[in-house]
Parts: sequence; structure tokens; C-alpha cells
Amino acid sequence: QNLLDTITHSVETDSDDLIRLKNDDPDLQPLTDTLNDLFWVRNQRTLHLQTAHRLAESARKRATRLSSQTRQVNDNLAREVSIRRSVETQLKHTQTLLDSILNAMPTGLFALDMNNRIVQCNQQAGDWLGMDHHQLTGMQISRLIPELSEQSLLPGPGDREPEILRVERVPLNSLRTPVASPPTV
Repeated sequence: QNLLDTITHSVETDSDDLIRLKNDDPDLQPLTDTLNDLFWVRNQRTLHLQTAHRLAESARKRATRLSSQTRQVNDNLAREVSIRRSVETQLKHTQTLLDSILNAMPTGLFALDMNNRIVQCNQQAGDWLGMDHHQLTGMQISRLIPELSEQSLLPGPGDREPEILRVERVPLNSLRTPVASPPTV
């Protein structure tokens, strides 16, 4: 009992809550040193645990923030995908409508780019040329209908602002397939 009283009366704590024993008795000094070493190890473990806890809490907050941001990005992407699908559907309907209108025309129609390549044409144009009208896309019109290059109906590829030319009747003798009535462009 005397030893316990001696040790408990000599307990100090410093600013870090580190427990230290002080003892003036040389016989108890080895025990006091050993206990102080144990208290120091305990304090170091406590500090490591507190540091680990702070790091874990910081990581949890960061993970929560990243999860929230990811959820928001995913929601935005889902909305964008939905909008794009809607636009694609509308474009397909518009393309179908445009194809129906063009294919209802009794004459061959060609839409050309600045290099006189076919961008779009109707079924009647394909029938006159003896090809499926979808296969004509990208072809030079003058290779299919040489009369158009001879007549200089189309603006050259170097022209900045081509004129819109309207020619009502051009006899086409180079068509591969005979037609009941001669086509006009």
C-alpha cells in the first residue's frame, strides 16, 4: 500500500496529457521509469490513433463529396443522353419526312455540295441513273451526267459565293436507262 501511495502522489500531467511519475526513492526509480515508458508508449499510440482518425474522417468527407459530385455528373450525363436521343429521333423523323417529300417529286432532284458532289437525291434521280439513290451520295454529278459539266451549269469548286442557277430543261442523252419521258434537271 505504501508503494501505491507513493506513486499516486507523484503523478503529473503535462500540456499533452502525458502522465509522468516522479519519485525520489532510488529503490522505486526502475519501476517509475518503466511505468513512465509505458505511459509514453500509450500516449504515442493515442496520438497515432487520433491522427489516423482525423485522416479517416478527412477521407470520408472527401469520398462523400466525390460521390455527390459523381452523382451530379451522372445525372447531367443522363439528361444529356436523353436530350440527344430525343434530338436524334426528331432528326430521323425529319429526314424521313424530307425523303418522302423528295421521293414524291416526279422529277429527279439533286442536292450538291460546293465540290459538285451529291449530298442527297430522290428515288426518281436514282431510277433515271439506274442506281439506288442512296448509292449516289458522294459521287461527282458530272461523272454521272456529263452534260452538266459541258453546259457549265454548276459553279466551280473555287467559287466563294456560287450563284444559284435554274435551268428548266436540259436534254440528257447519257442516261443508262431509257425512260418514258426524258428527264430534266
